[in-house]
Amino acid sequence: MVAKCQLCGYRFDTKSARGLCSSCPIGRNCDKICCPNCHYSWVEKTSLVDKFIRFTRKGASRGRP
Repeated sequence: MVAKCQLCGYRFDTKSARGLCSSCPIGRNCDKICCPNCHYSWVEKTSLVDKFIRFTRKGASRGRP
């Protein structure tokens, strides 16, 4: 999968970017994606998070708080 860095906009393959943070004790089991260009890291959204966001947006459009 191709990702775009949220900080610098660099596009790269996520398979090659996982586990680039060598100082992290989690290492290969980490879910973070690290930009090989600027080394900014973030956690990729999961399908559960996407479902929650869609649910809350639907509720807001119906007048729910």
